[in-house]
Amino acid sequence: MKIAYARSALRPETQNIIDHANVIIREYQQAGYRITLRQLYYQFVSRNLVENNMKSYQRINTAIAKGRMGGMIDWDAIEDRTRNLVSRSRWNEPQEIIETCASQYHIDLWQDQAKRVEVWIEKDALVGVIEKTCRHWDCPYMSCRGYTSLSEMHKAATRMIESSERGYEYVILYAGDHDPSGSDMSRDIQQRLDAFGADFIFQRVALNLEQVHAHHLPPNRIKESDSRSQKYQRRFGEGCWELDALPPSELNRIIEGAIFEHIDDYATFQKRREEIETTQWQLSLIANDYSSVIANLMVEYDD
Repeated sequence: MKIAYARSALRPETQNIIDHANVIIREYQQAGYRITLRQLYYQFVSRNLVENNMKSYQRINTAIAKGRMGGMIDWDAIEDRTRNLVSRSRWNEPQEIIETCASQYHIDLWQDQAKRVEVWIEKDALVGVIEKTCRHWDCPYMSCRGYTSLSEMHKAATRMIESSERGYEYVILYAGDHDPSGSDMSRDIQQRLDAFGADFIFQRVALNLEQVHAHHLPPNRIKESDSRSQKYQRRFGEGCWELDALPPSELNRIIEGAIFEHIDDYATFQKRREEIETTQWQLSLIANDYSSVIANLMVEYDD
């Protein structure tokens, strides 16, 4: 939806940025994704449209704002995944909540598997990107928001210990930046979970150097203020990379592939999915015939 709120004369450079942005936005929409401003910026960098620096980011930010306010960029195409209004659900008719229950009815697809899988991602802004894949494969997921808090680590360790006692093997699939802090976060997670006595498999699925090279991701400058920068540079060199630069479709492909590797009985997994579909269909029938169901119940109650 494009709505103009403020029109102004644009410099050719600004118009050029808006035109390129709309091409990238259409590509994301056709793939079923909404894009964040940061992801949009990295697409500009990876296509050699701008240099990778703060000045370029600010220039893109300003141009996109003018494009949206001027009615040239779809307001729904770019999203802020870190700020969301929360409100209670409301219903106009009783059958509506039954319809919602039908769509939300679920059972544990992993009940008869040997493992329990969770997906952890460094950045809150990317949770929305992986949500659909994680929900499809019935995998819990969370944003670590940088270094995971002590409280959340303790809760995670408790989940893992309880699962181990029930005979499950626990797996963490982790995705984060390839930079001094992002790389260190993998160590931090494992070390602190070990301290709590958790038994688990840790698998860093992204971002890895192979993925950086395969997708020609644009490098960032290493922050010299980061105390971990020297150790990182000795191991990986001068550049570092953000997870945001990886195309959403590729990030989901990586996560989906990693999840699938840990399903040891796919036939049973699918059978439980079919059970869900059958029960959802039955609940939908009740919702569609809500008035008759209630009328019959009232007759039985009166009797």
